[in-house]
Order: sequence, then C-alpha cells, then structure tokens
Amino acid sequence: MIRLLPFLGLAALLFLSSCDNGPEPASAEALPSLSYAPYISAFSSGLVGARDPIRVEFPYVLDGVEAGTDADPKLLQIEPKIEGELRWERRSVLTFIPSESLRQNTTYTATVALGKIRKEVPDSLAKFQF
Repeated sequence: MIRLLPFLGLAALLFLSSCDNGPEPASAEALPSLSYAPYISAFSSGLVGARDPIRVEFPYVLDGVEAGTDADPKLLQIEPKIEGELRWERRSVLTFIPSESLRQNTTYTATVALGKIRKEVPDSLAKFQF
C-alpha cells in the first residue's frame, strides 16, 4: 500500500493540473463602451452556436417597427459576410438568422447602424460593433 501512495499522488497532481479554468475573460478592448448602455440593453456575444440567431436588444420599444417583420438589411453588417435574414423579433429586438452555419473557430464582428435606428444617437455612437 505504501508503494502505491507516490503513484496516487502523481496521478492526482496530473489530474488537477489538466483541469481547465474555462475561456479567458474578454479584454476591456473587446467589450463595447458603456456609452452605448442607454441605446443597447443586450446583444449576442461570446461563443455562439453555428445555427444560433444573433440578437441585439434595445431598452425601449421602437416606433415604426412591427414584431415579426423584415428589417432593413443595412441595419446590420457581419464580417466575415454571411447570408441570412434580418428581422424584428419584437419591437425592441433585432435578430439575424443565418441561412448557413457559422464557421467554427471564426471570429465574427457585427456592426449595427444604431444612428439609423435612433436619430437622437450621437454621431460618436452611430455604429455599435460587437
């Protein structure tokens, strides 16, 4: 039994050192400015499933928008480009539904033309990138 203790200790050490602490936290540069808080309440971020929609939620109901209708495709750009449908899921939620799977191990950047959605948005915040 005493001869097994070193091997059990080594096995435990190897097991513990192989544990993953999860993904690294996003750097401050990767997060949008808090200046957008009055205009954006939530958005898709982090790891997104290959077929999952990409959403932007506004903290208010938008005038002139009807839930379940198509949105102007100029309101959202995604790089690298991917085909899909842009819709108003609710009067406060813009949703992009990809028509093809998002590529694995690829970082996508989405830009919302916030200035076209809300006219009172300052020019410095007219484009929201995430």
